[in-house]
This record gives sequence, C-alpha cells and structure tokens, in this order.
Amino acid sequence: MVLDASWAAATGKDQAPRRVLSSMDVQGWEWWTWLLVGLVLIGAEVVTPGGLILLFFGLAALVVGMLRTAGLLPAMWLQLLSFALLSVVALGLFRRPLLARLNLSGSGRDDVDSLVGETAVLLDDLAVDGLGKVELRGATWNARNAGVRAMARGERCTVARVDGLTLVVRESRAGTMPTVEPGAAHAKSIAIKHT
Repeated sequence: MVLDASWAAATGKDQAPRRVLSSMDVQGWEWWTWLLVGLVLIGAEVVTPGGLILLFFGLAALVVGMLRTAGLLPAMWLQLLSFALLSVVALGLFRRPLLARLNLSGSGRDDVDSLVGETAVLLDDLAVDGLGKVELRGATWNARNAGVRAMARGERCTVARVDGLTLVVRESRAGTMPTVEPGAAHAKSIAIKHT
C-alpha cells in the first residue's frame, strides 16, 4: 500500500488509488504486438504459396519484438525503421539461396530441361524434320526429328533439346528396341503380376 501525502491531503483519505496500468505495462504492449505480428506473418507464409516473402517480414517483426523487449528500441519510429530495414535486407540476402536450397525456385524449367539426353521410344514413324509422338518416363510427348535420317516406330531416340512442349529428338546410338512395343513393357509387367 502506497501512501501519497498530496492525495491524502486533497481527498481526506489515507491511501492513494491503485494504478491499473503502470508506464512499464503500456510500453510492454509494443513488444508483444511485434511478436504477434511476426507469428501471424510466418503463419500466413506457411498456408499460402507466397514464395518465402512473408517469412522474412515475420522474422523481422520477431527480431524487433525481441529488441524491444531488451529495451534497445524505445521509440516507435525506430522500431518501424528497424522492421523495414531488417525485412528488406533479409529478403535480399537470404530469399534466393533459401529458395534454391529448398528447390522452390518457381520455374519448372529445371524438370523439363533435365529431359535432355534421356532416351525415348518412338510411337510413330518419324521423317526427318517430321512431327510425331514419343514415350518418355511413362508419358507421351510430341516430338520432332532433328536427325539426319527417318526413324521407325519402336526405335530409341535421344532428346536433343526441349522446345516448349515438343521434344526435339535425334537417332540414338542404342538403335531399335528388340521385340518390345512402346507401352507394352508396362502391360506385360502387369500381366505377369496377375498370373
């Protein structure tokens, strides 16, 4: 119980009223607000396909909240400036390496470009510079013959490059596949499992 002489003299009471909020409590609101904003931003990054942008803003808010708790950022303008600088610097320095490490670069070119050098099986006869179909990795693709000779159905070919959704193929050194029709290997393995 705190006795305040000026309060007692003014009111005739022996005891000053209790304070509901101290100045420390009011200042304390700012640190937990920063932590709450940081957690909300990180949570939003988890549930949205944002490409790791909100993550860095959330982490910056958490850092500002911790600095505020330590008393290193007393003024609101300093907190906002620190939040903006930390967010932008972290985004610029860490986003691209983290995307590469997590393989979230956003472009599907890596997967399609990895088809170059793969061996496909012709589903159609394919004239020089002609269009047809090939089977590769269990999927049917459009193909264009960039080789110097025509190729026959069932022949193996090598993917030279990818042009949009069309595979540009050349004759393979492996030549033709012995007695196996394209797609038949899968059907044959299913038949063997069921007998």
